[in-house]
Amino acid sequence: MKYVIFSFQDGDYICDNQGRLLIFESRGLACQYMQVHYHNPLPVQRTKRIIHYPKYYQAPFRVQKVC
Repeated sequence: MKYVIFSFQDGDYICDNQGRLLIFESRGLACQYMQVHYHNPLPVQRTKRIIHYPKYYQAPFRVQKVC
């Protein structure tokens, strides 16, 4: 199975710089790509209390199977 990533922010599938659709060999590789390119860094904690973490990714995504 191959996987593609749909970005709800753009309303389209994620493409590379040339406009070609990015197709991944596994779901894990697709998730790894999202973590590298769309991950929001956690803020520096000044206290030891966990208060509220921000959103993990910049926008909602969906990983879909393709044939």
